[in-house]
Amino acid sequence: MIALFSALLGLVGSAFPDFIRLFRDGRDRAHEITLLKLQMEYDREKLAVQAETSRADYAYKLQEIAVAERQALNAGAGTADGATGIVWVDGLAGSVRPIITYCFFGLYFIVKLCQFRLLLEP
Repeated sequence: MIALFSALLGLVGSAFPDFIRLFRDGRDRAHEITLLKLQMEYDREKLAVQAETSRADYAYKLQEIAVAERQALNAGAGTADGATGIVWVDGLAGSVRPIITYCFFGLYFIVKLCQFRLLLEP
């Protein structure tokens, strides 16, 4: 009986550390999974913050470019607000681009009208 009891005790005694190791490995894996989930959540939040920061930086740079462009255009007009103080000069400066556009459109219309008349002549 003692031999049987010592054999069983030896079997269980040698298997007991393996059972403890399995339990510890399971806890370690669960802990690693928890850490990985937390790391993934942190990375997602970090990417979201970086994306928001880059959007804000992009909008800020666009505003800087718009301000610099406006200042460059106003500097070419002579004063900070783009007006010289002389009414007819300000009116002419504001109408130069539309007048040139209308002239080119009129020229295009005349050319097309002449081409149409040439096609209709026998």
